Amino acid sequence: RYVSQALEPPPPGHGNIFTPPPPGTVRDLEDHTSIQGKHYPLCDLRWGESASDDEQLTALDLNMFAAAVYYDDEDDIWSVVSNATEGTGIAGGITMEHVEPPETVGRWVVFKVPKAKVRIVAIRGTKYFRDALADAAMWSTVKILQMFNRVLPILNILPAAWFQWYIQFFDLDDWMENPDVWDKVLRATQEVRARCQEDGYQVIITGHSLGGGIAQIVGAQVGEPTLTWSAVGVLYSLRRFGITEDTVIRNVINVKPARDTVPNIDLQPGFTQSIDCDTGTILSCHSVRKSGCELYEDCGDPRGRNMTANCRMVL
Repeated sequence: RYVSQALEPPPPGHGNIFTPPPPGTVRDLEDHTSIQGKHYPLCDLRWGESASDDEQLTALDLNMFAAAVYYDDEDDIWSVVSNATEGTGIAGGITMEHVEPPETVGRWVVFKVPKAKVRIVAIRGTKYFRDALADAAMWSTVKILQMFNRVLPILNILPAAWFQWYIQFFDLDDWMENPDVWDKVLRATQEVRARCQEDGYQVIITGHSLGGGIAQIVGAQVGEPTLTWSAVGVLYSLRRFGITEDTVIRNVINVKPARDTVPNIDLQPGFTQSIDCDTGTILSCHSVRKSGCELYEDCGDPRGRNMTANCRMVL
């Protein structure tokens, strides 16, 4: 029923959970940076239509939403969100406008964050066996080509457009007229974008692993900012996914931990923020929780939350 537990967050109260800040505490971003006094460019990015920096979302905030959607139960999802937002500038009025059933491949949750004036479409990664089957259906052809490329470097010699045509042509789901895995969440995101245009909100799309791959497709199709975690690349599959390299470049940021092999499937045409992962196993480097801990260690948290105790459990 489940794939490896290392790919999903543990039960609430463990892992990527914050110790809320003391009342009135706001930590300066420079108070918690790397030893060299520098941090990832991703640390400085903000999302949201709010004019207040304290009410705009950080990458660490979006990491939390991407992790929360792995939980099946709505109460568990809300436990993670409320823990991460209480006592901060974005607290107050946060709701889950839509929670897709957990059995859906590419299951998503729509969060509304009024203080930041954003709606977040967070897409779950691989948790169940049917999710793993979707992974294989979407990227196995590319992986086979990459393995063959080690023997005969055809991917380095022939134009990428040739392989984009080949992968689109041999899409069995298209031949059998099966719906694409991302169709439902794409339609849902289009509806979310329409609501945001009415009330002056921004749409943000995020997801991890399989969810990150789907988020890239959806973000590129609707033209909205997308932050993905350990997502598979899409360069050779652009035609099959109905997107262009330009739309990916302009809308998608992918966080790629060192030693994580999943983002090496296909190629990443958009901006990739590489981050360290020098402890634990190769499998643990694919964990969305571990990526969150690495951002906390390098970027700190301007909201004053503390992840140190919980990140010690993420190996």
